[in-house]
Amino acid sequence: MTLLTLTTPSWNAKKNDEFEAILSHLSLEEVVALKVELAAKACGGKFYGNYLLKATKYIADEAIIKYALAACQTRKGAARFLGVNPQHLKAIMKVY
Repeated sequence: MTLLTLTTPSWNAKKNDEFEAILSHLSLEEVVALKVELAAKACGGKFYGNYLLKATKYIADEAIIKYALAACQTRKGAARFLGVNPQHLKAIMKVY
């Protein structure tokens, strides 16, 4: 899966200034809440049996790791961005 960032060509085709303005005024918590609401709607409002609180840590970690890898030119740079050594990043990447 490819991370969609502001510099990704497919993002440039989808983005517009209005969307960016709206998104910039939302907190990360509000964006996550909206995504959970949309997921619940897609499931017909029955979003039971999913370990949301447990999964959110992994979702957030994966998002930060993917951003670091996309934003930095090298894995060593991504490791520095995350505050870990390159060997630790390699181990983390095996999990995610």
